[in-house]
Amino acid sequence: MRRPFLLFYVLVFLDEVALLSIVPLVPAYTRAYGLSDVRAGALLSASSLAIVVASVPAGRLSDRFGARVVTLVASAIAAAAMLGSAVAPNYPALLAARLAFGVGSGTIWSAGISWLSDSAGEDVRDRALALVVTTAGVGSMIGPVFAGLLADHVARGAVFAVAGVPMVAVTVVLALGDPGTRMRHGHQPLGQIAAGMRSSPLLAGAIAIMLLGGVGDGVVNLVAPLQMGDHGLSSGAIGAWLSAASTIFIVSSVAVARAGRRAVSLHLAATLAALQAVALIPVLLSGAQAAVVATVLVRSIAVGAPYAMAFPLGALGAARLGFGTGTVNGLMGVVWGAANFVGPLVAGAVIAGPGDRAAYALLAAWCLLIALILLRAGRREDAAAATAAAAP
Repeated sequence: MRRPFLLFYVLVFLDEVALLSIVPLVPAYTRAYGLSDVRAGALLSASSLAIVVASVPAGRLSDRFGARVVTLVASAIAAAAMLGSAVAPNYPALLAARLAFGVGSGTIWSAGISWLSDSAGEDVRDRALALVVTTAGVGSMIGPVFAGLLADHVARGAVFAVAGVPMVAVTVVLALGDPGTRMRHGHQPLGQIAAGMRSSPLLAGAIAIMLLGGVGDGVVNLVAPLQMGDHGLSSGAIGAWLSAASTIFIVSSVAVARAGRRAVSLHLAATLAALQAVALIPVLLSGAQAAVVATVLVRSIAVGAPYAMAFPLGALGAARLGFGTGTVNGLMGVVWGAANFVGPLVAGAVIAGPGDRAAYALLAAWCLLIALILLRAGRREDAAAATAAAAP
């Protein structure tokens, strides 16, 4: 594998460590700053809000001026924000640092993936893009448990310093290294691209997967750690369970990466969306610690594979319509960020009122709705393929 690919995967790994490390720390920050459930949800959602703001402009800039330079600037911003999170003295400062981190992270996931897609050959593009999700899974596996252990034994923000310093180093090496391949991309109006994303089954499916994952991760990453904290688990123990779930996530995403285009299926994504709803049954029936842990672990089986399908679906759909990959990735990032921003805020409001089970019930209904959308997109894609095959 080419060196820029490996360095970009390291960049994604460190980004995901910093993104997910906040999850097991939410109970600790809640106690330290006396946060309400809504303010705790806002802390968890801050980076997602910034991703919403940054993703589309970053994708547009990468299509016009080149994905590499935009990715490098974003990496520098993310690194500075990670170091800022490590030394933030209060809630407003931490919130601001998480917002800045989201700007960098959202840009990495739009411009950076466009850079990777351009530099990868046609024969390995699907696998290279799917491996981004696998790499992110490794970061989400290591980040929470590492953050929890450092919080218990060093300081709450220590993990952000530990990840931020190598982020600086990787950014410098990428800037000095092989620039990869720069391809010319179309620069269509956003309205035209949005219309194409609605009409294309592949792009509609990619968007649905982002909606599924963004809301689901946002809700579960807020409610489950708070429940675990209520049961007396330390930050380290919460991080360990989240990391165990990420290990399962990695296995399912690796399966898609190994299979390549054969595993990129809208019908399979629909089935997995329905399974995510089924995984919530334990916490719908009980708030016991064992039920919470079981849901976190079982749900992860059905989460990794759809995420690994999303970017190959987006790249293929963009190529068919002649759209710039960076802009399509940016729109996918906006959808994920918006969903991940809204999810914790709504969940925080719901658990403060009706309670935890009501939040999970809403999430189960959402998963089933997305399953139906994906199933419909799959049928549309099958019909389009049959029409193309029958054409003279």
